[in-house]
Amino acid sequence: MLTLVTVLPDHHNKVVQEGTSKLFIKEFFSESLLLKELSGYEIVSKYYPVARLLNRDTCQKENRLIFEFEKSIGSNRGLLLDIFNNAESTSSFDAIFHMYKSVFDKTIEKTAASAADIFFKDRASKLKEKYLNLCKTTEPVELNFKESHISINFSEIVDRVMSHFEEEGQGESWSIISQGDPSDVNVGIKPVLLDYLCGGRVPMMAEFASLVWEQVAQSAILAPTYNPKAYTDHDLVYKNPPAVSMQNGHLEFVPPKDRLLFLSEYTTRVIMPIMKRIEYPTWYRDFKNYIAMRILGVFDINNFSLEHKSLALGYLELFYNVWMPQTPIELIKLITK
Repeated sequence: MLTLVTVLPDHHNKVVQEGTSKLFIKEFFSESLLLKELSGYEIVSKYYPVARLLNRDTCQKENRLIFEFEKSIGSNRGLLLDIFNNAESTSSFDAIFHMYKSVFDKTIEKTAASAADIFFKDRASKLKEKYLNLCKTTEPVELNFKESHISINFSEIVDRVMSHFEEEGQGESWSIISQGDPSDVNVGIKPVLLDYLCGGRVPMMAEFASLVWEQVAQSAILAPTYNPKAYTDHDLVYKNPPAVSMQNGHLEFVPPKDRLLFLSEYTTRVIMPIMKRIEYPTWYRDFKNYIAMRILGVFDINNFSLEHKSLALGYLELFYNVWMPQTPIELIKLITK
């Protein structure tokens, strides 16, 4: 029996080879997290293709979820990540777009509840504590980035983000059923969705913001750098990473073209048809707060290199204070400019 273990803050991931069968096992440190992931799985599985859960009846007693390992996924193959890493045909995008569009069409409605609070509201309440030193800084961070001179008042942005999730963002908003964390390692090109902790009813702009940040910087450069264990079997991500440089206050970075193509097509084919059906004048207010939390909440940018920290802060200011698009399509044009 071969076992590979990844230790994360709230659970262990194990890939176990038992004879001809391969299993993916998530062992949880708390029953509440196991129950949240199980609930997410049960909701998501009603709408999307998912991995097969093998121990539904005994998972609480065992404090773990055992999935059949998805056979379409292997070394540098099977994930959305691998299309980018291998420069494969983008025709695989079509099935992914169709999957999301069909479910979003069926499930779009206004609700107050969110299965993704663990990524947004819960983390927002701890921003001041997490970034205590940065919030104490009185001098703004100055950068030249994307043809703009940027002056970043970090403490002010944190205050506004926290206020949004404490007060402004607590009413009803447009939501859809989703897995809630559309990273490149959670989307298989079969297609199939993996990881269900935030699965359920998710604010549409939380989903969109998560995917935008993944394609702009997270999946291509930040996550592989600061969470390398997730890429053990998909190490081609390190072959041609996008360059980022910071010299004399000038930040240079261009997201990979294939990722920008995916983002543009996703916006055109999945997000815009839904936006045309609904009234959502505050979409960008919601979007910018969700993407601020993806930038600040997934990793601790205090631990980033100078270049990566500047990249995160530069995009934070652009999304939060500089860019004011009227539509998601206008936003993508600003990103790709």
